[in-house]
Amino acid sequence: IAKYTHVTFLDCDDEITYDRLRWASRYESHVVIGLQEVVFDIPAAVPAGVVISSSGETERSGYIPSLIAPVDKILDVDGFDESLDQAEDLDLLLRLKEARMRVEFVQEDFVKRHVTGRNISAESAKAKAALFRVLRAHKERKI
Repeated sequence: IAKYTHVTFLDCDDEITYDRLRWASRYESHVVIGLQEVVFDIPAAVPAGVVISSSGETERSGYIPSLIAPVDKILDVDGFDESLDQAEDLDLLLRLKEARMRVEFVQEDFVKRHVTGRNISAESAKAKAALFRVLRAHKERKI
């Protein structure tokens, strides 16, 4: 139902940045992934995927949910798998790569990820299990 040429996805704890939207027009034919800025709204456990430096600061790192992709390419790989409650962004990225879609990582913040203590990625065992399920499915598709 997308009305425009590109689509991006936000989790409920993410805040979009202006840079994220600007990149869609620069890279019309492939996937673009930016960095995340992590904002702790309350003292909370560090969620899966967040990198903490040796000085205790959060580091900006590539963040798959910040991807921007052409709608037609997403439709070519049967879209976003809504049956997954975690790692659905990794699943989409792997299927796009399997379809030989070019992926570009850029060094600009695409999202402010708010840590609220209720983030789904705070459940590290569940998050890791979801990642391994997606990776196994990806491996089985390639055989």
